[in-house]
Amino acid sequence: MSGYLTFTHKDILNGSLTTPNGLVQYTISTEKKLLGMKWSPTTVVSVSNNMTGIIDWAREIMSINGVEKPWKRLRHHVVTRYKEDWMWNETKYTLYRSSDYTEWTVRPTYGWTDVGRLEQRKPTWALSVSAELDDEIERMFVILVLIFSHGIISYG
Repeated sequence: MSGYLTFTHKDILNGSLTTPNGLVQYTISTEKKLLGMKWSPTTVVSVSNNMTGIIDWAREIMSINGVEKPWKRLRHHVVTRYKEDWMWNETKYTLYRSSDYTEWTVRPTYGWTDVGRLEQRKPTWALSVSAELDDEIERMFVILVLIFSHGIISYG
């Protein structure tokens, strides 16, 4: 796995993802509404190409560069509470979640190599995306799935 990024804040829904030398790769923002009971959408922006990914918690959709898709179409099969399948375009990914909720990994369903990982590295979290994942839309999708999966467990 290459491309380790670190969250700049313990709350992964707000802050930045930075390289080991501190270079910001993505910004992430979410505003809480009405006493923290509802969230506004979480917006992830790639600094390198301005690609925008959105998790709209209230409307239950994800969006990449303005293309919106409901979670029900993206989340194809929930195998167990620790394993589920996701798909944006043609590639289906399987998300694996550790039983103690400190690590999430994503790999193509018909592949053997992880393309994304979110893991707890106290005091914050680290996210890695494989260099093999060179399609920017698929890369954004994997990042959104990892943030979504952590958010649903931790904040939902």
